[in-house]
Amino acid sequence: MLGVTISTTLISYLLIYPALWKLRRSHPDTPRPFRMPAYRPLTVLLMVLVAIASVQLIAPGLGKSWFGADFIPSNWTYAERYTYLWTELLPVLVFIAVGVLFWWLGRRTRAQAAAVAAETTPLA
Repeated sequence: MLGVTISTTLISYLLIYPALWKLRRSHPDTPRPFRMPAYRPLTVLLMVLVAIASVQLIAPGLGKSWFGADFIPSNWTYAERYTYLWTELLPVLVFIAVGVLFWWLGRRTRAQAAAVAAETTPLA
């Protein structure tokens, strides 16, 4: 359960870091309490590290030649590896499906909010 919890948190960061770039570009004048120095190279580095960590949490030992034999679970049978993979991967896929479902169900609310924002925003 801890692996699922950590991997879902890490996977969310894969989407948070690109949002940093988008918001910096689309809303540059918005005051922010914290500014990340050198955010472009640091976010790329963090996204690579988070992606590697997410893969290793969900499927330990995948890409076994990446880091050497120290990162491969020892004495696992194929049945144990696949059991672990499915107990990690299925909950993550369910969480993604629920998130997509809620996003899809909220499309009308987002459209209404956008219409209200367009009405209340003065034209320049």
